[in-house]
Amino acid sequence: MEAAATSGAKERLWSALLALGFSAPEEAGRLPAVPRGGVWRGSSRTVFGKNMFDKPNMDAFQTVAHYLFVMLDQTRSNSLFRDCWPIYDKKMAVVFRKACYEW
Repeated sequence: MEAAATSGAKERLWSALLALGFSAPEEAGRLPAVPRGGVWRGSSRTVFGKNMFDKPNMDAFQTVAHYLFVMLDQTRSNSLFRDCWPIYDKKMAVVFRKACYEW
């Protein structure tokens, strides 16, 4: 029963993100416009899809969190994340997480 509930929650999260207009970020045109099998792959370790959080996936979390903050308030997001988005190193990741927490 627990596995079915978890699977349903993952499906709802992914469906909600798609309904909000989320699409995986394209990195230098390496991603197809349409996902194959419902999964986008960003960098070699970043996976986007309903199972993206089955394993720790900090890159996907940061991308999804940033997207949701932008959807919530684009002006505030642009101001708050101007010094830490996109994330290029660990120091910027720390600043990003702090900005998310302070939101």
